[in-house]
Amino acid sequence: MEYREGSLYVVRDEAPPASISQSLKSIDPRLFLEQQVTYRNELVWCVVVDIGGDRPPITLMEWRDESGRPLELSSGIIDRMQRMDRDAKTLTAKVAEKNRVRDEIKTRDNEEQYRELGRDWNKVSGAGHAGLLPRGASLRMARDKARNRGEKI
Repeated sequence: MEYREGSLYVVRDEAPPASISQSLKSIDPRLFLEQQVTYRNELVWCVVVDIGGDRPPITLMEWRDESGRPLELSSGIIDRMQRMDRDAKTLTAKVAEKNRVRDEIKTRDNEEQYRELGRDWNKVSGAGHAGLLPRGASLRMARDKARNRGEKI
């Protein structure tokens, strides 16, 4: 496979899915590799764990770059899985912390947008400005009649 990265051409051999699956099974026998379709109709390689019983398998990781674009299958997926933390308590704590940070950022952005709306409203509702009032159908019809008579409105 070859692709262009900036002004360079990058050539690399694509790893066969069977060898990647075998390597994943050496990490944990419940892991397997599958290609999934995203809501944007993109194909992305995913590492999935079979929990067993009557519960469906869970996707542990999607093979994407930092900007969220799907990557071509390579042995890097194995390296990333080996680096992943497998302790449930620390994973839960990390996820909770990331969610808290995301919520704080979202709240801060929302508050800034509301402040901006308030500043805009203060400009419009200040002295010398009349607020925008809803106009009724009878006013529109009266203005249409006046325009038909040649009056400038």
